[in-house]
Amino acid sequence: MFNNGHRDDIDYVDKEERLTCSVGNVLKASFPIMLSLLSGNLMHLCARSLLAHFSLTAMNAAAIAQQMVSIILLPLLCFATISEVFVGQFNGAKAFRKASTPIAQIILFLLVCCCVVCPLSLRFCHVFIPDNLYSIGRPYFSLCMLMVPFQVIHSGLTSFFVGTCRASIVFYSVLIANTINITLAFCFIFGIKGIIAPMGANGAALAALTSTIISSGILLYAFLGRSNAIIYETRTLHFDFAILKKTFSLGFPFAISHMLEMSIWASLVKVLASVSVAEVTIQNICVTLLNFFVFFVDGLQKGGMALSSNCIGANQNDSISKLVRSLAKVSACVCLILAIPLLVVPDFALRSVFNIVDPATVAKAKPVFVVLWACLSCIMVSSSCFGGILNSGGDARFIILVRISVMISCVAIPAAILHSMGTFSAFKSWSLGVIQQTINGFCFYLRYRSGAWNHNLLKFVKDT
Repeated sequence: MFNNGHRDDIDYVDKEERLTCSVGNVLKASFPIMLSLLSGNLMHLCARSLLAHFSLTAMNAAAIAQQMVSIILLPLLCFATISEVFVGQFNGAKAFRKASTPIAQIILFLLVCCCVVCPLSLRFCHVFIPDNLYSIGRPYFSLCMLMVPFQVIHSGLTSFFVGTCRASIVFYSVLIANTINITLAFCFIFGIKGIIAPMGANGAALAALTSTIISSGILLYAFLGRSNAIIYETRTLHFDFAILKKTFSLGFPFAISHMLEMSIWASLVKVLASVSVAEVTIQNICVTLLNFFVFFVDGLQKGGMALSSNCIGANQNDSISKLVRSLAKVSACVCLILAIPLLVVPDFALRSVFNIVDPATVAKAKPVFVVLWACLSCIMVSSSCFGGILNSGGDARFIILVRISVMISCVAIPAAILHSMGTFSAFKSWSLGVIQQTINGFCFYLRYRSGAWNHNLLKFVKDT
């Protein structure tokens, strides 16, 4: 059922209830998201570890193919994620009947995009996958592309539950799906004698595809459930062109920046593959660890964005400064936690998790772990403390401008120069990442202090 786009029928109820942004509430909003992301990231880490014990060649091929999938996937997920801002602001304003509108519209739009983008992408995977890894990387890439539509659905529904401050269902769905995934990954990668032949990288992708379908199905069932259908009218599609247009205008530059950033990092991996096997292996290990530990960053960012969006929708902007301080305190604690595996006991990750037994490779990887930790710490500041806040105010264009300009000037160009000089390495790659994230954080902080980031998108929708 489609409505006519008018906002006269929206019931905005009393919003006198104060939203608190203490450390406890930040953890309450972020912790279920962190747990769900941890579950998913742990699944990827375990699958990558299983592949490393199966074959380092299979792990490298899967890692590079996965980065190429991310070039296509992340831009689509940006659209789904940005809809969380609308959901949060509508939920904060108690306009519950409009909260599901952005989610339904953006999911339908992205599924149409998948029908075009996914088949075309299969023709260009040879651009980023090195020739010596192509025979393994190509089928892995194809299976992972089948996951993209389901990941889009999962991300969109996650934005709805996070924006309405009910992220626990996301954690349970991911936990169930990934428990199945780990079991299937072990069976499919190594095989079961007389029953399942060893499938290596293809087995890891097939297990991940199964878990993604299960997790998406659980969230869709909850989204269409009776309570959500009554409160948020999730079973009725309200077409609102103004919301779709605004979501697209915010999400498109965000998506382009992610595509450019992932393309540059994927190119760096291919460059390092031409340097040496040790360099590309270390780079892939660091990317895997970054993707694993980023659950802290994404959890805090999404939790902070949900709280900030609700504050803006409820016209309680004075609470946001306290939210930033709470996010900073939690981020500092996370940085200390990350120092343990990366700085204190790096041998465990290298030898036990990734099966790196060559002493020279281990010795070369340890300094890279130091700059990886520094890069993660800078990401915590730039994304968790300020990036989510700026996004909640609809200031995506500023974020994009900063990220693209800094990525090109501080990573792409210096990396090209170093490669032409024959001195590029994994250590220098992550050192450039530290510089990039430091500048990002400084720019985001200045933007936050200026106050120019705060846009009430609810007013835009009502006034359109």
